[in-house]
Amino acid sequence: MLTRRQSEILIDYYTCQDRYLSGAEIADDHGVSLRTVQNDVARLRKGLEGSGARLESINSKGTRLVIDDEVAFSGYFATVRSEYMHNYGFGNQQARINHIMRTLLDAADYVKSGSLANEMYESRSQFNTDLGRVKAIFADYRIEIVSKPAHGIRVQGNERDIRECIIKENLDAGWDISSSKSPKAIIGEPEMTLIKNIVTEKLIASQLTVSDVVFQNLVVHIMTSIRRIRLGHCVENDIELGEAYQHIVEVASDIMRQCCRVFGIEYSQGEADLLALNIQGKREYSSEKYVSREINDFVFETLSVIKSSFGIDFMNDMSLRIALALHTLPLITRMRLNMQLTNLMTFEIKQRYIMAFNIATLYAEELSRHYGIRLSDDETSYIALHFGVAMNRNTQGSRKVLLVSPEKKSNTILLRQKFDQWFGTDIKSFDIVNPSVVTSEVLGRYDAVFSTDAVLAEKIGAVFVSFFPQDDDYRRIQLALNGFRSLNDLIGKFDGDLFFASDLDTKSEAIDLLCSAAERRFDLDGHFRSCVLEHEESASSYFGNRIAVLHPGAPATEDTFVGVCINSRSIPWCDEDERVRLILLVSIEKDNPKAFNLWYYLSFLISSNSAVESIVRKPTRENFIQTIADLYRMNLGSDENER
Repeated sequence: MLTRRQSEILIDYYTCQDRYLSGAEIADDHGVSLRTVQNDVARLRKGLEGSGARLESINSKGTRLVIDDEVAFSGYFATVRSEYMHNYGFGNQQARINHIMRTLLDAADYVKSGSLANEMYESRSQFNTDLGRVKAIFADYRIEIVSKPAHGIRVQGNERDIRECIIKENLDAGWDISSSKSPKAIIGEPEMTLIKNIVTEKLIASQLTVSDVVFQNLVVHIMTSIRRIRLGHCVENDIELGEAYQHIVEVASDIMRQCCRVFGIEYSQGEADLLALNIQGKREYSSEKYVSREINDFVFETLSVIKSSFGIDFMNDMSLRIALALHTLPLITRMRLNMQLTNLMTFEIKQRYIMAFNIATLYAEELSRHYGIRLSDDETSYIALHFGVAMNRNTQGSRKVLLVSPEKKSNTILLRQKFDQWFGTDIKSFDIVNPSVVTSEVLGRYDAVFSTDAVLAEKIGAVFVSFFPQDDDYRRIQLALNGFRSLNDLIGKFDGDLFFASDLDTKSEAIDLLCSAAERRFDLDGHFRSCVLEHEESASSYFGNRIAVLHPGAPATEDTFVGVCINSRSIPWCDEDERVRLILLVSIEKDNPKAFNLWYYLSFLISSNSAVESIVRKPTRENFIQTIADLYRMNLGSDENER
């Protein structure tokens, strides 16, 4: 089955059959890298075999869909679209209710009920049930649904009330990463950053002091205003403000004028006056309209716990804090009403974004502790997406690199340019020093150390790099930037004393086998086992693909290691449908944030069906090491240190 994004890319090709779409265009539209698009397109090519259509590519133009058999492809495409709409859009009532509310609030005219029901692949009786729930929600905001024969239904209400509904019900979530693609009218992550910068600049210039929660709410207010203006829904210019508001109105007007210039929309004094009311009101009272003080404090305190546990500081990431706050409020309501969302991408998220999922699990544990609600893995996966985006954003430009070379700096210019070409967005500093000044203290200041001298590299524990690195050196250098000197260094984390080919019957036997071995090997006390079991209570260690990954919720040992248990038959894990042959026990060492990069490399194994099949078919230590070595060489490129 195609993933959500792959289905959406196919739909893009289908709706744009008359032209070629470039990879850069698709990458920008879906907010992913060009390499990700290339991988998705490769999967689509294979998936289209026998469908009656194919993808045609021309280097200078891009790729387009060519339909050779209309009848065959129409059946294939109908299946893809049906699965997409059911799995990723309207698989549960809450998703349908949100879609109905968004559609009606965005519409400039009447919407036909039948068309809306067909769009969600639901019966008219089911649609009427959902519509009744929508009417009840709208009533809380003084919004009515009116109908007109032969025309359909539409909303009727004050624009200010409608915006309050959009924000409080978390409907304006176009920049929310749980949706991989949104209409262009939706405010995206880069645009939200622009809004934050404009608000910051204007508030500082006007010497207005606001709290962080007030700042967040102003950004949310402006995001919603811009989106509504783009869709043709503006507030009336009927707000009467007295002399006491003069300074605030000037500030609000400056903010709105700047936003209108940046986003290419028409300025409205009514919008500026409404923003002025929000600024003044939020400065005067602490009970916030959108992001409550309670939710803001919870998010901030939980990010502090995450920093303490994982060594990753999200506390000043305002984009993440806003996203989590807006996600958490309706989430709490859903949990209390027992209306958890489903997410058919959960296993894919767990397999490919393990670190983000682990952080989201800790966030979920804090939610449980504060509010007495327990999240499913599906709900936790949605939170993981927020952390995944934040991690990508926060790691950009964060690594410090040292090159130790006896050559003149001018002789290393091409090497420096290659690093900049490959990893420019990831590197904060790139320093070049002579071997004579190298000390352990100097080396400790950097995330990765390289040397152009092979003998010197071995002596100081650096990674050898040629003056003229080729494309196959890319992954090896990336490996070093992530904290591993070589492929052998990475494979060495799979400890030989923690490898078992077993014949177990139960999950508890597997946990006991691996934890007992780890306790003996690393002289651990019962605390380690307790941490593993406690985390197992919070989130399932079943990762799909016949794999379970046991681990503590936070670093609990002095060493990083991976234990492996290959069982002779499937063990029922969390239930009879979740059966496991390969069990990993993973522990990340304390006080070493770089050690968390191991999760990235484990994702290659966990998501590879062929590797898992090879391992369980021949459950020996030698075959296991050979399989993962081949897997990493395929994904990381050749490794000069192994030659």
